Amino acid sequence: AIASAIALAIGCAVAPSASAENYALLVGINDYRSMSFRDLRFAESDAQSVRDMLTRHMGIKEENAKILLGEEATRRNVALAIKGWLTEKASSPDDIVFFYFSGHGTYAIDSNYDEEDGHDELLCVWDSSPILDMTYVKDDDLNRWFGQIAATTKVVMLDCCHAGTGTKALYRGDNIIKEAGIDWRSMENASVDALMREEREIEDTLTREGVEVKSTATAKSFSGITDSADVIEFAACRAEQVSLESAGLKHGVFTYYLTEGVRT
Repeated sequence: AIASAIALAIGCAVAPSASAENYALLVGINDYRSMSFRDLRFAESDAQSVRDMLTRHMGIKEENAKILLGEEATRRNVALAIKGWLTEKASSPDDIVFFYFSGHGTYAIDSNYDEEDGHDELLCVWDSSPILDMTYVKDDDLNRWFGQIAATTKVVMLDCCHAGTGTKALYRGDNIIKEAGIDWRSMENASVDALMREEREIEDTLTREGVEVKSTATAKSFSGITDSADVIEFAACRAEQVSLESAGLKHGVFTYYLTEGVRT
C-alpha cells in the first residue's frame, strides 16, 4: 500500500504541461574511496533500477536522465550536475526535477544553527572523508543548489540512513545498514571561507563550460526549499533511523518497494 501511494505521488508529479520536460539525476555508490566506509552491494544497481523506472514507466526521456555511479559520484560532480546540468536543462517553472540517491548517510554537528536537533544530515559521496564535513553533500548544500533551479516541482528520493553513530553494528545477518559507521563527533566543521571557496571553484568550472551561474543562495536547511517550490520528498527513514539493503531482495529495501510499486 505504501509503495502504491508513493508510485501514485510520483505519477502525479511526472505529468507536466505539454511544453514542459522532466529531468532526473540519479546517484549510487557501492565502494567508497575511504576505507572508513563499509562497502555496499546494491546502491549502484538501485540507481539504475530507478532510472529504468523513470524512463520506462514514468515518461522521462533517456537523454533527460543523468546517472553518477561509484567514483563518478564525487561531491564536485554531484554539485556540477545539479548546479550545471539540471539548472541549465530545467529552465522552466513547469519542468519537473527528480533527484535520487542511494548510498551511505550520516549526520554532523549543525554549523549554521538552522536545525532544531542540532545536526545536519549528510549524503556520503564517493570522496567523502570521515574527518571533514565539507566533503559530504549536506542538506544545506541541496537547499542552495536546488534553490537555483527554475523548475517549481522537485521530487527527492533518498535511500540512505540519515542518522547513526560509530558504535552501531553495521550488519544484521546478510543485510547491510546504509549508515556510514563513522564517529561524527570527531568530524571537523569547515570554515565558511573554505565552503565559499569550494562553491566558487564549482561555479568557475561551470562558467568555463559556458553555463550561466546564478548567485549562491544563503545556506539554510533543505526543507527551506518549500518556501519557494513544491518539494515531494521520499526518504527510506526518518532522521533518527537507519535504512537497509537486503541480500534477499538484492536491493535497498526502500528502492525495491518503490520500483515494485510503480511497475505494478
